[in-house]
Amino acid sequence: MTSNKKKNVNDFIYLYATFPFVKRDRENFDWLYKKMYKQMKKISAKKGFPFRRKPLAALYELNIFLQCKASLLPHKYSEKNARVALEKDLYGIYSQYNRRIEKKLKKRLKKDVELMDTKNILKKVRPQLTSTVDEKIDAIVLESANNIINVLRQSISYIWDMPGHEIDRIIIGTTPIEINGNFTPLKNNGATIGDLADDVSFLSLATQIIPILHNLLSKIELSQHIEGIIEELNKLVDTGLPSEHSRQNLDDINAIFVGKVLSIREDLWLARKIVERILELENEMNDAATELNNENIKKLYEDFIRKDMLQEINEKAEQFEAIINSYTMQLRKMTYKIAKCPINTNASPIPEKLIFKILELYAMLERFRIFVQMWYDLPFFVNVETGLTETFMQKQDKTKVTPYIIDATNLFKTYHGKETTTYALRGVSLKIKPGEFVAIVGPSGSGKTTLLNLLSGLDKPDKGEIFVDGKNLALMTEKELVAFRRKTIAFIFQDFALLQEFTALENVVLPGILAGASHPYATGNQLLEQVGISEYKTHLPLQLSGGQQQRVAMARAFINSPKIIFADEPTGSLDKTTGLKVMELLKTWNKKGFTIIIVTHDLEMATFADRVVILVNGKVKEELEHPDADTLIKVFKQISD
Repeated sequence: MTSNKKKNVNDFIYLYATFPFVKRDRENFDWLYKKMYKQMKKISAKKGFPFRRKPLAALYELNIFLQCKASLLPHKYSEKNARVALEKDLYGIYSQYNRRIEKKLKKRLKKDVELMDTKNILKKVRPQLTSTVDEKIDAIVLESANNIINVLRQSISYIWDMPGHEIDRIIIGTTPIEINGNFTPLKNNGATIGDLADDVSFLSLATQIIPILHNLLSKIELSQHIEGIIEELNKLVDTGLPSEHSRQNLDDINAIFVGKVLSIREDLWLARKIVERILELENEMNDAATELNNENIKKLYEDFIRKDMLQEINEKAEQFEAIINSYTMQLRKMTYKIAKCPINTNASPIPEKLIFKILELYAMLERFRIFVQMWYDLPFFVNVETGLTETFMQKQDKTKVTPYIIDATNLFKTYHGKETTTYALRGVSLKIKPGEFVAIVGPSGSGKTTLLNLLSGLDKPDKGEIFVDGKNLALMTEKELVAFRRKTIAFIFQDFALLQEFTALENVVLPGILAGASHPYATGNQLLEQVGISEYKTHLPLQLSGGQQQRVAMARAFINSPKIIFADEPTGSLDKTTGLKVMELLKTWNKKGFTIIIVTHDLEMATFADRVVILVNGKVKEELEHPDADTLIKVFKQISD
């Protein structure tokens, strides 16, 4: 490289560094983000960078990962020792983050409502066991916090990309991959490490989670514990209790036992979802190996992921779910039996042995619960082609010449709650041709309405591009969006959204008046005639049936001759016969050239569409062309299950 020659993309060393973080603690995440960005910016090349608008250093949040990218000058980091030193510097910052998190995590777990309630109940039932109960609960907190922190510490990843698009060094956790020894560098085939960075980030974390999850489940002897505790409870109920106070105490500790056993089913389901997502990673890494023409990428998954453990975790989780289901009725009846338990002054008090048995089972299940819930976000991790960081560093254009009336790419929409995160859309891409009729279906909570809101400009994506009629909605101001929606698109809603004080005709013509249409009333009368309710044009909405109100809403949608009609559950409030008539009307307008996009849960109604897009967990799982009802139902069931 010479100083008087303009640098190009191949002249730089690229570093990707990924660090997992605790999602619920935004304060310390912000601290980590600022520290890492400052360091990455400090080491990035300051001069000669070929892309003016491309940041010198980039940081992005990927579910529970902070992924950092820096562009470095080769003369500073061409030697391995210099790269190792930089890795240590970055890990030093991350170690500070871990120390901050460890303190906060232990503090939060000590105040965990479930743990505190359990501790207080057991101490009330047996005051003399106070120190023992405190020790047991403190042990749960300490072990759980240590498990989580150890995973974080060991789950970092680094990838170095040398000039000429060659991966020179990969660090997964604490394991360096020797490139010249057992990993062939990626040569000049147009690929970059952005294609692999997301996979390696996830692989590094999964490698650490699997053995701990496996160990926690292996220690649980569920059937024996449940059987033994039920047997002890039945003995007490059969012989009676010495006082009403004892009965209340027994009811309290039984509530701990039953509540914990039944509630753990959700965590077992989450464990299976985590396993399912880790197994998907193998296919993604195989695809990356093909794309990058490097078979050793497949070997990374084989070397780091214990598939036997994954299988055993899955089997254990399914086995435990079956055990709990088999005992559910007995567990629920126990509360009733205790309430009817006779008072026998000669009976023995609640034995400490029973309390210890319940506490032992509780501790095992609680350790599992705390650990698995920490990784709630993992099943929602998304790999995007060319890597998320690469994808979202690209500058978006305001307009685009495209043969599609809707051209959406890599749409993400996430809603952050106080304690949880909802991943509504996770990398959805969808292209719709002018005049096409598309139905979007999926289970409840799959992201259907969110996608409709983004495509129609009612909401904006967190990441991704949406070109509608050649214009990028993601870059529009609210004022521009209002004007665009008025001219280009229209809506049909499940609840009709009619103004109750306006007649049918007035409801239809109002959007035309607002848009400055020349003859809105004449057009409105024609539309009401087309939908078959012109005789009701002077009726108020309350004087119309549900089907009639929906026809008014449809006529209103077409008053400005929009290019696209969005319909959110247009038949959801109608009976089947009326719903079919509404769909037939939409199909008629579609044949006239209108683009129609509907969201529906009714698979029969979806068959009116030219194409059916099936969403599951915020991702497009399948697209079917002109499916019949039987085929659609069969595919939908397979995907949903």
